[in-house]
Amino acid sequence: MNITEADLCLRKIEEADIAAIVKLEEELFADPWDESVFREEIEQRSEFYKEVGGESKETKHSYLLEYQGEIVGFYLGWAIFDEYTVMNIGISKRYQGRGLGSYLFKHLLVKAAELYCFTIYLEVRVSNISAIKLYKKFHFENIGIRKGYYQHPLEDAMVMSLDLLNDMIEEKEGIDERL
Repeated sequence: MNITEADLCLRKIEEADIAAIVKLEEELFADPWDESVFREEIEQRSEFYKEVGGESKETKHSYLLEYQGEIVGFYLGWAIFDEYTVMNIGISKRYQGRGLGSYLFKHLLVKAAELYCFTIYLEVRVSNISAIKLYKKFHFENIGIRKGYYQHPLEDAMVMSLDLLNDMIEEKEGIDERL
């Protein structure tokens, strides 16, 4: 199946989407977030903002990705000052390996850059090799380990970061050969 950008819809998560997002979360993660966490994220979205170029912009992001009306992915992230944290991100197992994670991640990076966030952080299970590969594709680097961070099952988290400003400068100068 060939999925094109025209086939996709990327939009903010709404209250009516929560049940489907929770179902996807349960499919993807051993220790999934429950409905109340997602509800709190979308309810608080408009309470957190930053002035950028004289305009108020939300700093809590919660987006979903649809393909032919089916929710196939989502992400949640927060901006605090000039840093951005990826709180949660996932693509349905049925749709993994088709570039949708990259598509979603590019949107996340654009949202972070629009808020002048130049360092982006995330945690990932050390066993989640496919996610780690995706993050490395976007030039994230391992900056540490959080021992026993995940509880079900007990597992360490790799802490990764991206210096977005430095990465953009390197690409503009043509010296970035990591892709």
